[in-house]
Amino acid sequence: DSFNVHVGEGINASARDEFTILDGKDGVTFVTHMIHVTAQTSAQFARMGEVGAKAIWSPQSNIDLYGRTADIPAAMNHGVVVALGTDWTPSGTMNLMTEMKCALHISDSYWDGRLTYQDLVNMVTVNAAMATGLEDRLGQLKPGYFADILVIASDEEDPYKALVESRPEDILLVTVSGQPAFGDTAMLGEFADDFDMTRCEDLAAAGW
Repeated sequence: DSFNVHVGEGINASARDEFTILDGKDGVTFVTHMIHVTAQTSAQFARMGEVGAKAIWSPQSNIDLYGRTADIPAAMNHGVVVALGTDWTPSGTMNLMTEMKCALHISDSYWDGRLTYQDLVNMVTVNAAMATGLEDRLGQLKPGYFADILVIASDEEDPYKALVESRPEDILLVTVSGQPAFGDTAMLGEFADDFDMTRCEDLAAAGW
């Protein structure tokens, strides 16, 4: 259902040729999800869009390691579904909240604001589910899906902007499959009738 592979991680011809080699072995298909694609050409993105292959983008790590990142506008122009990930911590960001801000900065600085707040939220929700072959159970809030939910505090009216601009200290609640995993004490108290609160422990996180 899902073939996740690092492809085009770099900016030289060798990194670019990885795609050609993979495609020559019939490895570029609708279940292929390519991590990084930093070296990809417009023609290669067109090939991805043609077969439904997805891209998983880690801009902060790309910039730190190679001085540039994938041409995401070209990928999107060719209909490629793009997800956003943090890569590893030595060169990537600590969490997706920061990675979204990095992606927004790149878009505003170099791509004339091509990426909207909704684009960025989709990249960490529905697109991310599609880019891991889990779109039938993750990435959306709907019946039959795992209730993996993030609740944040914000005065922003635009929900997409609110999430992109949020910080770890804004997190009020995280649930995994509908069960509380982390959150503000008052918010967790709402689960007291259905959840064994003795399993919880206090800890300081993100300044509170």
